Amino acid sequence: MSFFLGGTTDITVHEVTGPNSVKEIHQACGGYWGGNTVNGEFYKFLVKLFGGFVINDVKKNHPADYFELMHNFERNKTSFKEDTDKVTIRIPVAWLDTYKENELDRLFKKQELSGVHTLLAVGGFSESPVLIDAVKQKLGEKVNVIVPRDPGLAVLKGAVMFGFEPGTIKSRVSRYTYGVAMQRHYIGGVDDASKRPSHGDSLIDDVFDIHVKKGQVVEIGHFEPEHTYFPVIDDQKCAHFEFFASEEKDPKYTTEKGCSMLGVLSVDLTRKDSKDGELSLKINASGTEIVAVVKEKATKNEYRAYFCLF
Repeated sequence: MSFFLGGTTDITVHEVTGPNSVKEIHQACGGYWGGNTVNGEFYKFLVKLFGGFVINDVKKNHPADYFELMHNFERNKTSFKEDTDKVTIRIPVAWLDTYKENELDRLFKKQELSGVHTLLAVGGFSESPVLIDAVKQKLGEKVNVIVPRDPGLAVLKGAVMFGFEPGTIKSRVSRYTYGVAMQRHYIGGVDDASKRPSHGDSLIDDVFDIHVKKGQVVEIGHFEPEHTYFPVIDDQKCAHFEFFASEEKDPKYTTEKGCSMLGVLSVDLTRKDSKDGELSLKINASGTEIVAVVKEKATKNEYRAYFCLF
């Protein structure tokens, strides 16, 4: 039997019939389970870590460094053992330099950052003169780069100070889009054709009802405008609000790639008639957690829940 592991895994079975001859006794079989499949997963990881634009830049301007990283990975891949706890892969400095350059370029091209003239570098690596010099050269004189004393402790000190004085931060920019899953009627030209109900006036599921959009400025302690919901059927005993976060700014459905469930808030309903069971939901996503408040309009009963932010 022969077992080949390269681009694919190929298995062949032969019988030795003489000193210099063989015959095949089973057709070749296998699949895409070879080393290139592992390489492909590593490449996907690099795209997620650095971004595709960085990889393309390194390929074009630093090909030797690109292939050096791939060679380092290949060497570790073939020497990896099942009982290995940790693998260290050396990343050439050109990768890090390109990442920093591209990320800074991307940020400072944004209109909302046109008035930024000071960059505060914190964290342990901020003590590196090589890093700080590279950042200063990249930004030039238009941005003043400041490194505080003990930059490695600056983040910890800031967290402690924020714990005592949370009001020092007046607003945040939402990193994700937040909302709840809901049902509604199908809207032609808006909803995907695959969502079209097979039974006339049926409702469609998993609609992403947005409360806070990615990139939206949220004021600390401020609740966003409330949304209104109704039970789907009469005599419904409980309503479940499923909270989601999305990496996209305008997700349509909670089943899309990049959507993750944060949690569920269940509300006991007291009204028998669905038309009389109006519920309002408002959320506050300005702090270190999401605060959700559901109110049953007829009874004024309130339900509150807290969800950790990503």
